[in-house]
Amino acid sequence: MLFRTSLKQTLRMPVKLLSYFLVNALAAALLCVGLNMERSAQDNLAAAEDCFTTIAVPEIWKLKSLLPDLTAKELIEYWNPETNTIEVPPEKMKAVPLPDWATEAEYDLAPLRDAPGVMRIDLRGRFGAYVNTGEHLNYGIDADSLPGCEDVIIFTFDGEEPLIAPSEWGVQGEHKNLTIPLTVLRSANQLYQYESEITLGPNDISPYALDASVCGCPAMFDLGEEYPEGSFRLEPGKQYIATLSWVMPQQIMEKGGNVISSGAVQWAMLSSDAYHNPRNFSYREVTGKQSTLYGPYLNTMNVMQYLPIAEYYDGFFDTEEGTYYKEASDACAISSNSLTAITTNDLSAMHPFHSGNVHISEGRAFTETEYASGAKVCLVSAAMAELNSWKIGDTLSLSFYDCPPEQYNDCPDNPNPVYEWHYSAYTKDSSGFFDEGEFTIVGMFDGRVEKSQRKQYNSTTDKLHMVNVIIPEASVQNAPEPRIYKYTSSIRLENSKAIDFITAMQASGLMDSAEGEYGSYELRLTVYDQGYSLVAPGLNQLSRVSRLTLLLSAAAAGLAVLVLAVIHVLRMRREIAAMRSLGTKKRQIMAIALSGVLLVCLLGAAVGACAGHVLSAEVTERVLASAEEDAADTTFTAMMGEETAKEFTFALESEPRLALAAGGAVVAVFAVFAALLLAAELQKPPMAQLGVKE
Repeated sequence: MLFRTSLKQTLRMPVKLLSYFLVNALAAALLCVGLNMERSAQDNLAAAEDCFTTIAVPEIWKLKSLLPDLTAKELIEYWNPETNTIEVPPEKMKAVPLPDWATEAEYDLAPLRDAPGVMRIDLRGRFGAYVNTGEHLNYGIDADSLPGCEDVIIFTFDGEEPLIAPSEWGVQGEHKNLTIPLTVLRSANQLYQYESEITLGPNDISPYALDASVCGCPAMFDLGEEYPEGSFRLEPGKQYIATLSWVMPQQIMEKGGNVISSGAVQWAMLSSDAYHNPRNFSYREVTGKQSTLYGPYLNTMNVMQYLPIAEYYDGFFDTEEGTYYKEASDACAISSNSLTAITTNDLSAMHPFHSGNVHISEGRAFTETEYASGAKVCLVSAAMAELNSWKIGDTLSLSFYDCPPEQYNDCPDNPNPVYEWHYSAYTKDSSGFFDEGEFTIVGMFDGRVEKSQRKQYNSTTDKLHMVNVIIPEASVQNAPEPRIYKYTSSIRLENSKAIDFITAMQASGLMDSAEGEYGSYELRLTVYDQGYSLVAPGLNQLSRVSRLTLLLSAAAAGLAVLVLAVIHVLRMRREIAAMRSLGTKKRQIMAIALSGVLLVCLLGAAVGACAGHVLSAEVTERVLASAEEDAADTTFTAMMGEETAKEFTFALESEPRLALAAGGAVVAVFAVFAALLLAAELQKPPMAQLGVKE
């Protein structure tokens, strides 16, 4: 009854009815658009955070002294014929930056950690990981994938007559092969099987490799004056031990060059072993002088303490010479059954995974709990898992050993500490196993993963090698201190703070190209953001516009319904006074004054909310289009490293529940304001209300 009375009063005034309807519709539409845009902005920001990861890859350059360019006149001026060298005065020396690496103890990372936007720094350790599985690792059938291509063998010479190999074989101009019939009794590298004959190709047995007097080795094969020193004699039925390099199994290849089968070894080279001579030091590097006996040939010789072949007998390993061979044999066995361990505290910040070139193909990545607790879990390559029948949940028993930085590269002015063979080669510089443990395989990686190259081929910033095994940083103890290098370090940044980070670094002076002192470091940074910079203008524009729109729409809607409530109550003062004079209760008066008009307001708000719901996506799309047209600042894009951008689609959907919320909020605000004003009016005397002009 009260509602019908109120509705009849409202319908008797069509202008009032229409104005209430339109004001509420407009207020609800504005509020609905504002709410949808703000929700869209927040959803897109959250989606972008989930989709994109921004990293900075640091590169350390060190000022090192090099000879400057000299004119022909200066070359003659600075030439010293007595020392046969160019003696450049100090003032002509030029300090230039060259790529290098440093440990955290040598390079202070505090300015980087304190820079704006930095979330964490991942310094990845790299070292050898010997696999104690009881079975030898399988690296595939391609001979180039076998680690080190070296071996130490004990064999019996099966020739019918003695074989004398003169040391002149292999001298420049001669091209001879030495074929040795043999039976291999023991091989340090269990990857290899041997033919009944092995060929030592030209230049393998050379005067500078076997001449005992020149390299300072004892004369193990004294054949008398008629044979040059360094020649050796193999007796039928006797046993010998030899260190071999470039061990090559027989292979069958298809027309495309792919290896389809691999057989026994039929070719090898006598050489120094990698354990005692990991960097292949030349005679000149060790002695500081050139050989006078064999001239330039000796300068490329691999310096050895003992010759690469010796007679083997019972108790041989108990001798000083035998200990030398035993060390080489044991190291070869370790190196040929090793992986390269990489430690990390942020897998997604490793550039191979960050770029998308490498991905988790099976299983999962590490969890934050595993990073923090140092859980003994690991990721292996899908290639090695297939070759060795590893499955998710299997356990690898790993023993870790250091590979000192001197082994990284033969050229100290061009360091590259990612050569896989060096990282999984056990040498005399390794100080035994520093830690070991049982690691559970929780995931496998695939993608841009080197599979058919020797382990000395390096993993660069955007790929991995199949021999890599990735473990949490805290899962291993006593590890060598990791080095800051572009292939082994990354800095995770807040997506929106990359420019602030670079700006702060440029202002810090760490990136000056410079005029610094000799030996000082220079920092270089490359930012990779997976394409975040391409969507950042739209995110920023949408965020700014949405907040402004929501603020203005809320203010406009609130003001509109407030004015409407004031007008409605003021226009009803005489009616309120009349009803009170007739004895109508205040509660009934409140119902009659509000129920009808609230229905009209509710209908208007519903229509407006629907209109706002339909318009929201289009308004958001226009804001994003405007952001693309106005985005002229390419600073961030220009400093990005080359990288394939991730696809990102802005969410433009409007939520029906926000339309309901907008319409309900408008009606609720009107009802609250009107009720408060009516309550105030009901406190006044009826005669006072009748006397007020409308």
